[in-house]
Amino acid sequence: MDEILAELEQYPERFSPNVILRPLYQELILPNLTYIGGVGEISYWLQLKGVFDAAKCTYPMIGVRNSVVGIDAMTQKKMNRIGLKLEDIFKTKDVLKKEYVLHHEKEALNFDLFDKKLQKLKNELSDLVIGVDDTKTGFISVENARLDKQMDNYKSKLIKMSKGKHDTALKQIDQIIDKLFPNSSLQERVNNFFTFSPDGDYSSRIDKMYSKLDPVQNDLLILREIDFR
Repeated sequence: MDEILAELEQYPERFSPNVILRPLYQELILPNLTYIGGVGEISYWLQLKGVFDAAKCTYPMIGVRNSVVGIDAMTQKKMNRIGLKLEDIFKTKDVLKKEYVLHHEKEALNFDLFDKKLQKLKNELSDLVIGVDDTKTGFISVENARLDKQMDNYKSKLIKMSKGKHDTALKQIDQIIDKLFPNSSLQERVNNFFTFSPDGDYSSRIDKMYSKLDPVQNDLLILREIDFR
């Protein structure tokens, strides 16, 4: 440690401010009245007040800028398909899945009425057969059993289709939240802006986003693909 301090004292030009001292260095050479940044940047700057005091450097006022959540057309379609509203995207995946399941349990398949109608049909067919030949009770039992088996197959397939649709919706909830909040963070900390311009029209999107942002406002903006058209 003594050797490093001696080196620093004798050859300061050999050292450059690291990530800890960079904000202090910036303010020393180019003072600012205020510093406006994202949530992550601000939480970092708030740790440096003591460093500025020790260096007798004016600590700028700190402000949080706009952050943006971009919803592309495909994600919007998925949201519409499963009935997800804008305010829902701020809920956790577990909460969204639970709400979805509870809501759609009301729409679960119910075969009670179907079974009653089927039983009525079997009774009418049995009466018809007995009216023609009252010795055909064995035939009636076999045919009714065959009809029950066919109906059970219908029910099983309908239940499987219903569950499959359910599973698809739950997977889409994961996809939507991961798209809007990758790694449980804001898109701006993970994604490049170019990913929101699949057609290569970067300039017009930047201009439109510029027109909607106000650095001195600390709102979280939600911009959909339709907002860039």
